[in-house]
Amino acid sequence: MSTNAISPEEPDAQIRPRTIDLGTDAEGATHIYRTGTETVHVVTADGRREHVEHIADRHVDEWVSYVGQERGWATKRYGGGLLGMVDDLVAAFDE
Repeated sequence: MSTNAISPEEPDAQIRPRTIDLGTDAEGATHIYRTGTETVHVVTADGRREHVEHIADRHVDEWVSYVGQERGWATKRYGGGLLGMVDDLVAAFDE
């Protein structure tokens, strides 16, 4: 038995989801992060996979920032927290 196993009784034990919906960009494509393969799949509104980005050597936040700069987010569902909300508000007032 592994000594590194996470016990479900531990109060801070977290199981990483297999996929994380990052959001929908301004062009209507949905960005799905697959945690097991460290890839982001970009799926068009009609269900076609447009792109697969391998991000094993980067953090997913870098992809989220990249999409925000290149396409913009129509609906961002990932990250940010309180600081991200403040950044979004500042950016909205700068426009």
